[in-house]
Amino acid sequence: MAAEAIEKACRERGIEVKVETQGSIGIENEITADDVKDADIVILTKDMPIKNEEKFGDLPKARIAISDAGVGVQMCKAALNGASLNVYINTKLMKNIDVAEDMNTKADELVITGNELADKVYDRVMDCVHP
Repeated sequence: MAAEAIEKACRERGIEVKVETQGSIGIENEITADDVKDADIVILTKDMPIKNEEKFGDLPKARIAISDAGVGVQMCKAALNGASLNVYINTKLMKNIDVAEDMNTKADELVITGNELADKVYDRVMDCVHP
């Protein structure tokens, strides 16, 4: 699932990518010496040991953990919800009620959309890390 998400995100941005997976059924879509020769960077997980990591040689390496995405999205969700509280508090002080109501409506929409997206990301992370 994580491999498909990475491939989709890169495809949408016009980035060429090859994702090798190393799971319980072995190595799939193995990265070859030619792949390494044409690569600009390698992104490796911190969640498990990488087999044959030496094949990446001196390529720049970024190490990430899927759990980092889960924690990050929860922090974004908290920031969004906290910012909306500031909107609601400050619009009560506004003299133009129409503008205040419009700002509250926009804040409501952002909170709903942001929380829905955050929950989707969190669910995908949980699918990867929790059996």
